[in-house]
Amino acid sequence: MVHHVNEIAMSIAAAVTRQSAASMQRVQGSGSENGETATEIKHTAFPPGGIHGRPSVIVADDDRLIREILRFKLEFINQTVVLAENGDEAVTLASEMQASLIILDVKMPKLDGLLACMQIRKLSNYVQTPIVMLTSDDTERSKVAASYAGASMYVVKPFNSASLILTLSRFLLLDKATLNSIHDAAVRAAGGRVFTKMRT
Repeated sequence: MVHHVNEIAMSIAAAVTRQSAASMQRVQGSGSENGETATEIKHTAFPPGGIHGRPSVIVADDDRLIREILRFKLEFINQTVVLAENGDEAVTLASEMQASLIILDVKMPKLDGLLACMQIRKLSNYVQTPIVMLTSDDTERSKVAASYAGASMYVVKPFNSASLILTLSRFLLLDKATLNSIHDAAVRAAGGRVFTKMRT
C-alpha cells in the first residue's frame, strides 16, 4: 500500500511543469568536495531563524551513523534533538511535540521521507515548520517530488556535516556567536573557502 501511494506521489510530481521545478532555487551552500548540494524550495513560507521558541529538532534517518552525526552537531549548538529510525516514528514524534526543524531522509523503512513529510504537513502546527529532505537522488524528478510533498529544502548526500549545519542554521534561533562558530567550522571543512554569506 505504501509503495503504491509513493508511486502515485512520484507520478504526480513527474507531471508538474518545468515552471514548478524552476521555483526551487539552487543554493550552493556546501562548496564541499563531497559533492553536496542544497536546493531551497521557495513555496514554503517561514521566517528565517526558526519559528518556535524551543530549539528542538527531529532527525529521521535509517542510517544510525548519520543520525548520530547530526545529533552531535546539533546538540553542540544547543539544539534539543530527538531521533527517529523511520518515517512512521518521525510522524509520531511530530504529533507529540513541537519541533522547530525536521530533517527527513527520503528512503526509510515503514514510511519513506516523502510520505512522512506529507503527513506532517497535515498537522496544523507544522504548516510552516521547516522540513529538510536528505537523499542521494539528485534528479530533477526527485526534487519536484520533495517540493510536492511539502519540503522546505532538499539536500543531496553525501554531505559535509559542517557545511550542512551552516545550511540548516538559517532555520534555527541562534545567537551571533554561535552563527560565527558554525561559519568558521564550515570554512575550515571547505579548506578555507568562504562559500556562504552569513546573515547579520
